Amino acid sequence: MKAVNNKPQSGILSAGLGDAEQVDPPVGRHRPPVRPKCVVPQESMAPDTSSSGRRGTDTDHTQEDTTHEDRDHAQASPSSRARLGADAHVDPGAIVGYEYADDADPAIIGPECTVRWGSIIYADVELRRGCVTGHDVLVREHTSVGPSSVIGTKSVLDGHVTVGSNASIQTGVYVPPETTVGDRVFLGPSAVLTNDPFPLRQEVDLVGPTLEDDVSVGANATVLPDVTVHEGAFVAAGAVVTEDIPARTLAAGVPATHRPLPEELQGGNRS
Repeated sequence: MKAVNNKPQSGILSAGLGDAEQVDPPVGRHRPPVRPKCVVPQESMAPDTSSSGRRGTDTDHTQEDTTHEDRDHAQASPSSRARLGADAHVDPGAIVGYEYADDADPAIIGPECTVRWGSIIYADVELRRGCVTGHDVLVREHTSVGPSSVIGTKSVLDGHVTVGSNASIQTGVYVPPETTVGDRVFLGPSAVLTNDPFPLRQEVDLVGPTLEDDVSVGANATVLPDVTVHEGAFVAAGAVVTEDIPARTLAAGVPATHRPLPEELQGGNRS
């Protein structure tokens, strides 16, 4: 089956400065044209401070953390492509609700979230309660990020990505389309996940890795397409993971091999 054209293997971030017409659309392989229509300065996105209920738990990212009541009372941007929950903050110079399609749904920025200067959050994205971005972060369409997760400066979630609760994505991480990241996952600086085993050589489905709960991936490590790193596994810095990693093992080397976790790495990740 031919790879889906609008789901790239790699992404390039172009942070927004000033009005939307100055923003170059992120570049990917055969992307459809996108038209930025929602630049959200802080003064135009004052969050609603009315009280609202909350559903779901921080450990179950499949349930909605932003309630219907939160969404109904969150103030929408002028183009209705972004909505904020109570006590959410968007820096001037950040773009929330970047419209990549005419029928896209608004970006939902949950209660107590922070989106920092230079970041671009597409329409059809949900950041749930308490999420925080660094600067110059790109989060593309059909991405959901669970409660209390952190997305570090210059990281890219390149669309069609699911991230669980209390995840820690450090500076310069790349997460491709069709990737699942569980709860309490740590991705170290410049870690790279991939979704195309034969770039521009064969027609394949794009399938990213699955990182189960409590996985840690060290700095500059690479995880290849369609690999599952099972619960509680630890990937060492600089490792290249080419096959599934069993639960609660240590993967190290190029290509990575695995062995039992040393005692000091036993147990799940801290929230």
